[in-house]
Amino acid sequence: MRKLSAAVSSLVLPLLATAALAAAGSYGISLFGELKYGPDFKNFEYANPNAPKGGTMKFSAIGTYDTLNPYVVKGVPAAGIGQIFDTLLIGSQDEPGSEYGLVAETVEIAPDKLSVLYTMRKEARFHDGSPMTPEDLVWTFETLRQKGHPMYRSYYGDVTKVEQEGDRGVRFHFKDANNRELPQILGQMPVLSKAYWSNRDFAKTTLEPPLGSGAYKVDALDAGRSITYKRVPDYWAANLPVNKGRSNVDVIRYDYYRDGTIALEAFKAGQYDVRRENSSKSWATGYDSPAMREGLIKKEQIKNELPSGMQGFGYNLRRPLFQDPKVRQALGYGFDFEWSNKNLFYGLYARTRSYFDNSELAATGAPKGEELKILEPFRGKIPDEVFTKEYNPPKYDGSGNIRDGLREALKLLKEAGWSFKNEKLVNDKTGQPFDFDIIIGVWGESLSPGNEQREFWGSQAADAPGSRNLIGIKNPAIDALIEKVIFAKDRETLVATTRALDRVLLWNFYVVPQFTYGFARYARWDRFSHAELPKYARSGLPSLWWYDAEKAARLGKRS
Repeated sequence: MRKLSAAVSSLVLPLLATAALAAAGSYGISLFGELKYGPDFKNFEYANPNAPKGGTMKFSAIGTYDTLNPYVVKGVPAAGIGQIFDTLLIGSQDEPGSEYGLVAETVEIAPDKLSVLYTMRKEARFHDGSPMTPEDLVWTFETLRQKGHPMYRSYYGDVTKVEQEGDRGVRFHFKDANNRELPQILGQMPVLSKAYWSNRDFAKTTLEPPLGSGAYKVDALDAGRSITYKRVPDYWAANLPVNKGRSNVDVIRYDYYRDGTIALEAFKAGQYDVRRENSSKSWATGYDSPAMREGLIKKEQIKNELPSGMQGFGYNLRRPLFQDPKVRQALGYGFDFEWSNKNLFYGLYARTRSYFDNSELAATGAPKGEELKILEPFRGKIPDEVFTKEYNPPKYDGSGNIRDGLREALKLLKEAGWSFKNEKLVNDKTGQPFDFDIIIGVWGESLSPGNEQREFWGSQAADAPGSRNLIGIKNPAIDALIEKVIFAKDRETLVATTRALDRVLLWNFYVVPQFTYGFARYARWDRFSHAELPKYARSGLPSLWWYDAEKAARLGKRS
């Protein structure tokens, strides 16, 4: 957010200009009031519009796949399949909360904010040459909501009606005027072909390459073992400003491996080109090889400025014993992050202490001001510590001696009705031994949290198959705070409300936070180049890279 300027006009005039664009139908929309790029922009600054086209980029994937439809709950989608479909809008990666037209030529939010009109481009085409029409968009919306992954019902829950308007327009009507993020969520929707799916069951898995519209199409597949995409030579949107400098390689291939160790060895042997590394051990020690020592392989840490989200040991609240927050808190004392980071993770991580780490959305200190005002109505319904303390997980000295923490854990467990008997932790009333479900869960967050929070923590999602509420949280206070996040009227309110939600999640001890880092790690064979990469890019960075023929020639000589 730009700081408030002393000159009132420097704030007011851009907002008025943006409002005027929105009223007339804008080429893009921003959650924060202004768009970085003007209506006549040629390309995103972080993309190289002169990047050469050509070459092949090979990746790895782990496990297998059994479907080419990524929009349903059934099956495991093939890696990279989403790139064959174009969406209404596409996000900018060097500004927060902004999206620009792709399939949509313009987007117009109604003055009363109770609807949004998307006008589709005349030239938008599927890969078979058929036009993308408003009828396709209406069908896509209804199908995703009725037959798609359960998250779509949550995402689109505030849409009351969708209808075609004019020759190229589709208007979405909302139940409330204050869901500020909903127009952009709709903008992230792919446009699927109604005609193609008319004689196919959308809800089932399929290995038939579906009709797409994006820069790539499926070229070949070996079911469950590999999939190859080829750049569409007459791609309809290749020359749009949002696409200049993107999707540069001709062929993208994913080869599947049984596990990460095998995949890493295959990378060092030159079986594929680019690898995103999530293991600190592999990053620190796993790449030592003749190719690395000769400079044939390059390692790069790409810093970002996005919320790092939450990764942690998540409790299954569907188990009665985990309904007691003291039990949840107690088990948190058993994780020695400091020893683990030093001895297992090569000191490469920081301890997660917020669901929104690495951003202004993370709660710090004790609540005050607007944040405290938001929390006040929930006194007695949320932990008292929310109002008085900053949450921090247990901290140890790294020696491996955590006896003090374990004593505190045993004290909490005793208060919750559990004792050690015959070297087993058993329930004082029933005598049943301690048994539980814990998983490692990952919940990514954005600079503009909103409707997805229902899917993460909302009561309605707790029992929905395939939802992201893996923990099974059913907490009326959290439901209410989620709605306040979604309907925050401005950035200041959004930040305060998100921090309030963060505190309530943390002090309920739903997870044992693990670790985080504010960058992406990539290793690559040195046959690619890229410009300076954007600060808000979480993934998909190789789409901005290009095959460098000179590097590839030198690499060939050296290898």
